[in-house]
Amino acid sequence: MREKTTKNRIKGVDGLRAISVLVVFAHHTGLTPIHGGGAGVDIFFVLSGFLITNILKNEFDSNKRISFVNFYARRTWRLLPALGIFLLSVWLYCLIFQPSVNVSWEILPSMFYLMNWVRAFDLYDAQLTAHTWSLSIEEQFYLIWPAVLIVVLRLRRIHPAITIALLAAAVTSWRMILEPGSVGSARIYMGFDTHSDGILVGSLLALLPAKIVRKIGDYCWWMGASYLLACFLVPYFIDFATTNVGYTVTALAAAAIVAKLASDPDAPITNLFDFKVLAWLGKLSYGFYLWHYPVIKILVYSEYEIFGAFFSRFRYAPVLIVVTCFVVTLILTTISWYVVESPLLKTLQNSKKQKLDDTERRLESQTTST
Repeated sequence: MREKTTKNRIKGVDGLRAISVLVVFAHHTGLTPIHGGGAGVDIFFVLSGFLITNILKNEFDSNKRISFVNFYARRTWRLLPALGIFLLSVWLYCLIFQPSVNVSWEILPSMFYLMNWVRAFDLYDAQLTAHTWSLSIEEQFYLIWPAVLIVVLRLRRIHPAITIALLAAAVTSWRMILEPGSVGSARIYMGFDTHSDGILVGSLLALLPAKIVRKIGDYCWWMGASYLLACFLVPYFIDFATTNVGYTVTALAAAAIVAKLASDPDAPITNLFDFKVLAWLGKLSYGFYLWHYPVIKILVYSEYEIFGAFFSRFRYAPVLIVVTCFVVTLILTTISWYVVESPLLKTLQNSKKQKLDDTERRLESQTTST
């Protein structure tokens, strides 16, 4: 996909990311009608695959190679500082307020991006960092994807998109083989080998010709949007989205919307997702995702009796609790963005050693992992 993504920032992507992280947030509070947080995570997977593959393919087209050093340096520089501040804060909180929590199991799996396997095999019931399983899947993808993509792009007898489509189908098939057996739902949901098809679908979209992407966007975006809205709100669709086939269908629905945003920057849906407030929150979505879960766990669940007793005097207690969690999360996110993430991202973009061109800068600024 080269038509719009190589010339301009992709309008609407940050807004879509904002909606996704808000859905995940609402789901984790357990106090709203929105319970399709899993679909929100799948949207993030599709966006990550699409944006990262765009960056790598542009580099390969220009240089006939992909710099592993630059890629891993950019990912490390972009993701680890905010994660480090977050994990340090969790460690201090546990040390002071919850000494009974096994800090090593909270911190180390998240630090080394292994939380998905810890949860998949039920090795530890994480209290404040359980949500980093999705970041672990994305990081595991980043670890192997440059090498895989180079091989795929150098294959002369088969189009890269076909190869990626086959890989995505293989993941879905493997998931269907495992599910009827004794493997638990956590193993299916959080294993990299069983839940990476969403990232592959996003990567597939990035490798399709621009004309096909535009047709997908024009004809399918409204179906994708309708399906995802149902996944957020309707119990039947929420349940379906977390089945073996449902993961793939959700990823395809998200890809249809991304196709519309990438190919039609003047479309009403693109302008809607490019609304300033949504775009701003989308840029902060990585930090928001990091902070929202422990905030909810601490304010709503760990201290629910105290917190609930305070708000029980008010008529709309659940609303007040959700709003309070949102505000606290947003404050922590804003501090993380303006103090840690944004300055480091600017340093990365201005670094002569990284040699980022204009296209990479625009795409790199949107590759926020959640």
